[in-house]
Amino acid sequence: MGSIAYVAIVGAAYLLLIYTSIAVAVKRLHDRDKSAWWLLVFYGAPLAVTAVAMALRLDEMISTIATMLIMIWAFVEFGCLRGTAGPNKYGADPLQEPQPWLRYH
Repeated sequence: MGSIAYVAIVGAAYLLLIYTSIAVAVKRLHDRDKSAWWLLVFYGAPLAVTAVAMALRLDEMISTIATMLIMIWAFVEFGCLRGTAGPNKYGADPLQEPQPWLRYH
């Protein structure tokens, strides 16, 4: 009985982690004025590259390098590049909006 509860708790935590990861990624893509469909490139392409490499019996190093390049691109896109300056089709620039908690009274 204990192992079933453990699996249920870990599974629920994992699903929550996946949900928050996707939500943050979508928010960041929108900040960069890109559609959430780009998640297919960043999350789906490494899986597709690995599956194709396995199906064609290619060297594992080729799929590893391709996957690493996609992951580096995702890191730069999500973590290093600035968002769109000014408003875009997904909303206002959060860095230009006045932040009420920063005002001194």
